[in-house]
Amino acid sequence: MRPDLPRLETGQLDDFIDAGGAEGLHFVGGGALVELDALELIGCIVEGVSFANIRFRHFDVQDVFFRNCDFAGVILSDRSRLTRVRFGETRGIGFQANGGTFTDVEFVGGNLDLSSFRMAILQRFGMRDLRARELDLYGSKIQTGYLLNCDLTSLELSGAEIQGLALHGSNIERLRGVSQLSGVSISQNQLMLLAGTLASEAGIQVGDDIVDDLIQAVGSADSRIG
Repeated sequence: MRPDLPRLETGQLDDFIDAGGAEGLHFVGGGALVELDALELIGCIVEGVSFANIRFRHFDVQDVFFRNCDFAGVILSDRSRLTRVRFGETRGIGFQANGGTFTDVEFVGGNLDLSSFRMAILQRFGMRDLRARELDLYGSKIQTGYLLNCDLTSLELSGAEIQGLALHGSNIERLRGVSQLSGVSISQNQLMLLAGTLASEAGIQVGDDIVDDLIQAVGSADSRIG
């Protein structure tokens, strides 16, 4: 995206709203809230625009950079398509993109707590240096992705189909979907931190007292035999 794109300032956002789509423009919103339910963009920069709480029936963007935009509470339709898109310093608490198709998409910085990409197709998809607590990737199809240096706290991967997903540097206290972890890579330090979670998900009991209980149970059975 070229730095010399024609700019539309805050006062010209009506053009943005009425058109519902544009090509080769730089929108500067200054935090202004827009109200629309369909968006098509090609080769644009969108800066400082709030899409908060919009339910999009149509969302198709290509070669777009969203910078300092508000996507909190946004719901994308399951037919949404994002191709070669970057989100920088996004406020996206509660962002829902279930069933959408993301190709060459990256989120850098910002807050995506409680965001959901359930059943989405994620091809060359990444998040880094951001907060995304309670991230939900249930049933998603991930082909070459990463969640790097993110504060995730809880990560849902149940039912996901994963072909390459790096989690290095991310804080993960709870991980669901251990059976889907083939294709996931983590650091040695993360392995130590996740050992308890992995054991619990696999049904492995941890603790020396378990051995004592088993010995006592077997001894009790022996006494009855004798």
